[in-house]
Amino acid sequence: MKSLVILAALVVGGTDLPPKDTSLNHKHRIVRLFVDDTSACVARAVFSDPRYGKADLGELIVDSIEKCAVSVQALIRVYDRQFGEGKGEKFFMGEYLDALTRMLSRVALRINL
Repeated sequence: MKSLVILAALVVGGTDLPPKDTSLNHKHRIVRLFVDDTSACVARAVFSDPRYGKADLGELIVDSIEKCAVSVQALIRVYDRQFGEGKGEKFFMGEYLDALTRMLSRVALRINL
C-alpha cells in the first residue's frame, strides 16, 4: 500500500509517470492498481456514510468522489498516460462507474443478508 501511495503522489504531482510504451497487459496491470485503490476509497466512504441504507447507492457514490478526489485524479491521469489523453475521464465516467456501482450493489446485498 505504501508503494501505491508514493506512486499516486508522483502521478498527482505529474512526475515520473509509468512509461507510455508498454504492453497492453502491463498497462492494464498499472491501471488496476489505481482502480483497486479508488474502489476501496469509494467503498469505505459509501459504507461509512450515515445515509447508507436510506439514500440511493448512486447518490452515495457520487458524494464519495469528493472524499476520494486524490485517488480519482490519480486513476484518471494514469489511464490517460497509458491509453491516451482524455481517455481516463471517459473510462472513469463510463465503464469504471458502471462496474463500481454493480460491485457495491453486490457487496450491499451481502451486508444486508
